[in-house]
Amino acid sequence: MTIELRAFDETMLSLTSRWLSDPELRLLTQSPSIDREQQMAWFKGLEARKDYAIWTVVEAGTAIGVMGFKHIDQDSAEYFGYIGEQLWGGRGLGKQLMDSAFAIAAARGWRTISLHVLADNFIAVNLYFDKGFRIVSASDGIFYMTKQIAG
Repeated sequence: MTIELRAFDETMLSLTSRWLSDPELRLLTQSPSIDREQQMAWFKGLEARKDYAIWTVVEAGTAIGVMGFKHIDQDSAEYFGYIGEQLWGGRGLGKQLMDSAFAIAAARGWRTISLHVLADNFIAVNLYFDKGFRIVSASDGIFYMTKQIAG
């Protein structure tokens, strides 16, 4: 299995809305509940944003998740990503997401990637440790992690 990153377009809005209606995924991604109008306003603002980038994660021709960066500046960005299609969970795709994130970061010249994750999301925490992230702080059950990117 190999993932592909494609442009995040309007057709993805209904998928992300469906995925994030799952209370467990919304908790794991720490995503607020938003309505269709709020989602459209967010989507329409994406093109003008320089501090945010998002892609559709595709495997075998099927959109299965999203990944991206927020709080982008010249040297760093905060990673986010998830597999929304439950049938694709547990297949090691998180490692591929991380490798894609590192390649994007290196190409853009970022020196640091950060992220935050629920401390009890053991699968994700272990993945991030395996990929070289380290905890820099913890608060309210959330680990704040960073990784230096070789330049």
